[in-house]
Amino acid sequence: MIHGFSSRLLLEAERDGELISIDEVDSGLACNCVCPACKEPLVARKGAVKAHHFAHHKTDCESAIETVLHLKAKEIISKSNTFVTPPLYFRNQGHLIFEEQSIPIDRVWLEKFEGSIKPDIIIESKGRKVFVEVVVTHGIDWTKLSRIRKMRIPTIGIDAKYLDQLAYTRSDIRGKEDFVEREIIFGHAAKYWVYNPFISRIENALGDYAELKKVEFFKYQRHEYFGSDETYTAYHNYVNDCPLNKDTWKGGKNEGKHYAKVDTCSTCDYKLRIDYKPVTGRESGREMDWPQVVHCIGHHLRDLDELMVELRDQIKNKKGKNQ
Repeated sequence: MIHGFSSRLLLEAERDGELISIDEVDSGLACNCVCPACKEPLVARKGAVKAHHFAHHKTDCESAIETVLHLKAKEIISKSNTFVTPPLYFRNQGHLIFEEQSIPIDRVWLEKFEGSIKPDIIIESKGRKVFVEVVVTHGIDWTKLSRIRKMRIPTIGIDAKYLDQLAYTRSDIRGKEDFVEREIIFGHAAKYWVYNPFISRIENALGDYAELKKVEFFKYQRHEYFGSDETYTAYHNYVNDCPLNKDTWKGGKNEGKHYAKVDTCSTCDYKLRIDYKPVTGRESGREMDWPQVVHCIGHHLRDLDELMVELRDQIKNKKGKNQ
């Protein structure tokens, strides 16, 4: 049975580099334990009224329970022979590509370098590798994510904080302990895809359906700062006929028509990519990347679910022929 998740109380601590249960230590500072997150001394509170638990001797730590969960998640997965991956959606907009899938675990490595990165967990299943990152406070940084994408290795995140919140809603202690172990292996509520190379294949296939929207621009005078009479020339880059009706022209020849600023397009889930061209500013003399074309699939929103099924089947059939 797994300890440490039965409530918001800290039931496991670190001693000599390993996790140890509150049931296995002496009371008070005699437990000789430290917080797994901040490494500060802990006190074992084992009174007759409240449930036994660890507490910080001086300062509190918000990440203690999630850090214990991070360590235990690696232990749980390393001892399992199966793992359920979360559903895969296109751009988080509810367009399902794959349901959750149960994969066999043939081998597991913990904190082992793969190339230039060291994932929390590496699962090998049928000759293929999957990275698993247990996220406690901060997400995966851009450098690591960029390297994962270059390696094209599927990577799953487990949100430790959200998993702890889910466990805390359980009404009974035993149910909470069982729930966490089941959720780490078989559930997907706290799991998400950090990277899946299938998305890139879908995006490439969707390129045939993309509408190429030419980037227009208009320039205007902007004050250097509030209350100043000094101005400089600024530009708005935009595309007309935005399928999501992001903005509407209030006047001029395009009055009433829909458009979107390119800055908005850059964060839109239905932008496949933006083509840029280096140009030299007439006024500044500096070279900059100027947007030229936005590849947009927004006009195919109604057909996107059908396209997903069609493309998924095409890729699976092609994959089957190549094997």
